[in-house]
Amino acid sequence: AMIVYLNDKHDGKLIPKDGFERAKALQWLMYANSTLHPAYSKVMFASKNGASDDVIKAACGGVQAQWDLVEKQLDESGGPYLAGTHFGPGDIYTAVVANWSFIPHLPAFGPKTKEFLKKVSSRPAYQKAIQDEQIEYKAAA
Repeated sequence: AMIVYLNDKHDGKLIPKDGFERAKALQWLMYANSTLHPAYSKVMFASKNGASDDVIKAACGGVQAQWDLVEKQLDESGGPYLAGTHFGPGDIYTAVVANWSFIPHLPAFGPKTKEFLKKVSSRPAYQKAIQDEQIEYKAAA
């Protein structure tokens, strides 16, 4: 909600003001927040609470399924971003999650996803953020 508020209050470049383009930008922001992120949370919860290897592996499979969906979306959108040519906050959030390496079975990113992660993570503002936070970005490697 805060991302949408700040976008609308300021320049509004990441989320279009109205129409279908706004809906697509919001769709991918909400996807990252309500589907991709929780897939990783399931793995973390299972790992920290002594779940069996089979349960952890299944949760990691759920993470992989989400990255397979991202790959499919990038193919269908015509890319280079999730909503096509429009760069939005869902792209940023998705690229952040891609770098989470705390799960035992790391996902395999498809070729379009790899290019997407390189494109998003090479943006100057993204580079500044990871430098300021002293984060090594490995997902685009």
